[in-house]
Amino acid sequence: MYKIKRRYQVVKKQPWVVDLLLKINPKHFALYEAKDDCRKSLMEINKTIRSLPVRWRRGSFSLSHIRTILLLDDKIEVKYKSGKECMAFYIEELN
Repeated sequence: MYKIKRRYQVVKKQPWVVDLLLKINPKHFALYEAKDDCRKSLMEINKTIRSLPVRWRRGSFSLSHIRTILLLDDKIEVKYKSGKECMAFYIEELN
């Protein structure tokens, strides 16, 4: 069984993080039998966070405009422009 997990750098979530999480379909965080199905959901999350605007200060911007988004093998990292990780989505194998 596989599942997509989220990791945050800080406990208190910024408004853009809350806005982003509300725009991601909750079905992507369900349990999957095959790792390939879980990867497909991770790719859908990647497509969503790159395309939808999020609230930022007094307007809305694309997340890729205000943060760096990296797609690794089984992980999506959202980093500050300085390079420090602020949020990640990754595939975890459950026993």
